[in-house]
Amino acid sequence: MSALIDDMRKNGATDADLAKPVTWADFLRYIGLLKDAHKAMKERVAELERDQLKFAGVWQSSASYKRGDLATHAGSLWHCNGATSERPGDGSGWQLCVKRGDAQ
Repeated sequence: MSALIDDMRKNGATDADLAKPVTWADFLRYIGLLKDAHKAMKERVAELERDQLKFAGVWQSSASYKRGDLATHAGSLWHCNGATSERPGDGSGWQLCVKRGDAQ
């Protein structure tokens, strides 16, 4: 309930306004605000979860990869830019992250 009071104060409610009983219309408005905030939060969480990096191991020709997958191939680490099954380095589906080097 304190979130509602904080919201009302931000929108100019006075102590006298807050002392009045909450009307059904006020209650429905608050429920609408909660639904909107919940929907926005769910969309943001889905976006954050979708864009996570995931190590997929050694690249395999039989596998399909999606944006955010990381795979090693020929000693290098590659980031998948979008859905692909092409070999890293053979097209635009992959971005080189770490180039292989000579062990000293």
